[in-house]
Amino acid sequence: MDKNLVNLTPQVFAGLPSGNDGQPAQGFHELALKHKKLVEAVLNNYKVYKNIKESVSVEAESAAKALEASGIKNPYKIIRTRSESNSIIDGSLLVDG
Repeated sequence: MDKNLVNLTPQVFAGLPSGNDGQPAQGFHELALKHKKLVEAVLNNYKVYKNIKESVSVEAESAAKALEASGIKNPYKIIRTRSESNSIIDGSLLVDG
């Protein structure tokens, strides 16, 4: 075993507060966050596969809408692909809600 790893046995956990009494365990504090909504839908890039080799790339709000936009009736699979433009939601797209 790597000497930098901690062996977390039941004995190690025995002395720690569990938080099961309805109270947060020591070291944890409630963090109040305001509920926000998106002003407009964020578009993601999807690949909708006709079969194991053929795919169509589309931009859509969801996998269901990507399927619809692709025109493929019997998809093999649908994958959301990473896009740098939608990795981070800009605060200007959020409103109180």
